[in-house]
Amino acid sequence: MAAGRAGGVDCPTIRKVKCDETRPACNRCVSTGRTCDGEIGAASLPVSSRGRPLLPATSTGSSSSLSGKTVPFWQSISHDLTDRERYGFEHFQNVTAPALQAILPSPEWVSTALQLSVREPTVFLAITATGTMARALTVLMHSSFPRPLIQEPALEATRQYGKALRLLRYRLNTAASMEGGAESTLLVCLLFVCFETFRSQNSAAAQHAHLGWNLAKSCSSYTQGMYSPSARFFDSVFSQSNGMSAFFVDKQHHDLDCCSDWRDLSSTSFKSWKEAVINLNALATAGDHLRAEFFQLAKARTSFTLDSRVSTNGFCFCLTACLSRTIAISGMQATRLQQLQIAHRRWKEAFVEHEDKLKRRDLRTFLLLRTKHLYSSFTLATCRDSNELPTDHFTNDFADALDMAERYVKEEGKPISATGQETQTQIRFFGSSILPTLDLIAHKCRDPQLRYRAIHLLSKIQKQEGLEDSQALSKYAQAAAEVEEGRAQSILGLEEKLLPSTLPEEARFSDVVTVGEGARQIFRLICARYVDAESASQEIEVVEYEAGSVPLRLCSSQRVLV
Repeated sequence: MAAGRAGGVDCPTIRKVKCDETRPACNRCVSTGRTCDGEIGAASLPVSSRGRPLLPATSTGSSSSLSGKTVPFWQSISHDLTDRERYGFEHFQNVTAPALQAILPSPEWVSTALQLSVREPTVFLAITATGTMARALTVLMHSSFPRPLIQEPALEATRQYGKALRLLRYRLNTAASMEGGAESTLLVCLLFVCFETFRSQNSAAAQHAHLGWNLAKSCSSYTQGMYSPSARFFDSVFSQSNGMSAFFVDKQHHDLDCCSDWRDLSSTSFKSWKEAVINLNALATAGDHLRAEFFQLAKARTSFTLDSRVSTNGFCFCLTACLSRTIAISGMQATRLQQLQIAHRRWKEAFVEHEDKLKRRDLRTFLLLRTKHLYSSFTLATCRDSNELPTDHFTNDFADALDMAERYVKEEGKPISATGQETQTQIRFFGSSILPTLDLIAHKCRDPQLRYRAIHLLSKIQKQEGLEDSQALSKYAQAAAEVEEGRAQSILGLEEKLLPSTLPEEARFSDVVTVGEGARQIFRLICARYVDAESASQEIEVVEYEAGSVPLRLCSSQRVLV
């Protein structure tokens, strides 16, 4: 049978091999729970594209005993593994692990996790879940929506995650008293951090990080200065990020139950700045989920309208984001939107009395809070605008946010490692803080001076937050800015100087989706806008620009009546 494809991974060719032991008790058949018939289907053990076994080699480590013989863990459970779990492990081994090692500080824990997976069931299952979720990621990026996930592998990854989580809970009851077992638990915490980051659940990622950090500090080896690979990673990250005091911008994927207990959060005063933090996090989450509901309504409409034969995932994503601005919503949703917009204004007014105290106590936290508030309030205030002129009202807010972002980067300075030596760069992998706001300004601010100031800052700070790299974001945003300016110049004429006040609505895009990944890789832009927001028949223009010479080359343009 010819090899097939499953989620971008080569399926193995099915072939038969002879058992080399006496039936009916040959070790290979007993270990998989099958009845020996003299042949074994080799499809159960796919081979990676690099020529390595998908699962760890049998010569390393052992932890299970079957029929009086000791065999590696993976072989002892091979009859319980699905092909998707095997592909998840392979993807992590061949694709995800090298990527993590390239972007993380103290990345030695990644190879340690692969080595321990041979004999540690919890680590093995956490790797399969993380690798499967990585397979679900797309290369579609939007400045205010989470990356869309491929549904089938995402659901499978969540199932695998639950399987690993049940084992982790058991582990936590014994890890504190078992020094040898603590390392595998720490590695699982790190893998779960990656898993949650891949699906844009940054707060959940931070919770796993805090759990691992607290566990690492409780180990006697850590207190004696003998760091394991995982403990070394936790120490480097937490010591650099001021105790992980950042308040993450969660571009969370919305589900049916997460907003069932929504409440009015329009507080007019706070007893402390910590209460202000809790309220802002709740406001930001409620706002993200409400916009996600609009997106889901538009997605259903888009799926019904478009011909799947002529529309790509990037095209659908961009059109859906644009359509979510005008799709019909319920009276309850409209009320929630209004209440949340009022609550954001009241939060800013109430926070004033705590600003001075927080500045003295923790300047970074103050800067991150104000930056997060701008990001959340702007996306909420403009999520129902079918044209872009109202964004000009936020020019002063954009300028303030840039001042705060630059000050935050300056305050970070050169991070100090656990040994007291300065490191070259600071990389914040858990969650996101500064990059989403800078990316938003770079795409939405039409004042050339402020826009390119944000783009320049992105290109220079060398930060990795979650899945996003500042230099790649800078490149994408600059391309979008050049496209808009080129459109404006063609409308106004080459002899007229381009000013913020003269950038016509026809040149502006409501939504821009980047298709591509990495600062050096080829990418495309898919951009959408309403042709005439006042028209009774709503028409959305979707244009696609292909990477090439500057400015990007226009390769397709079409209008969709919605």
